[in-house]
Amino acid sequence: MDLIDPILATASSIYSLYEQVKANKERSCRIIRRVKAFEDLVKPIKKVKQAKASKAVEKPLNELYTTLISAEELLRKYTSASWLKRILKSGSYKDDFDNVNLRLADNFEVLVIALNLEHGHMLFKVFDEVSRKQEDVLDGQKDDAEMKQLLLQFLKEQEEKKVTAKELQELKDNVDKHMKTCE
Repeated sequence: MDLIDPILATASSIYSLYEQVKANKERSCRIIRRVKAFEDLVKPIKKVKQAKASKAVEKPLNELYTTLISAEELLRKYTSASWLKRILKSGSYKDDFDNVNLRLADNFEVLVIALNLEHGHMLFKVFDEVSRKQEDVLDGQKDDAEMKQLLLQFLKEQEEKKVTAKELQELKDNVDKHMKTCE
């Protein structure tokens, strides 16, 4: 998955930046909690899927990555700002934090929905394959039973033919014997 490692690296960077934040710890902490939720959601994707993500998951991951970059830039900007600048721009930072938190919440919803859809699709494929295999087994058992029945019927007919052939042979032998005696 192309985006998983950059997402996890950006999350790690955000955690490091959080340690340096001097003010607005609560707003920063809310971002950290959301980033942690994403990390918990994305790590299993990396473990389970070594293949490329579906388009339904790739797009939300792209949007998440963009939002995480914005969060990282916000925290970086906030850690480097002087205390006077932070006070003067506190309203602007509040809007920035609110915007990033809103985007993270939106990204989370979209990604969860996409993962649920993909998971449902995978379950459907697995179920479809399992049910197909079960149907194949049942059909095979029915076909085997039918073949056994046909084979038994064939053997019975052959046995009857043997009896008929044996009777015909005995009849022929009797006729031949009777003919020899008549001569």
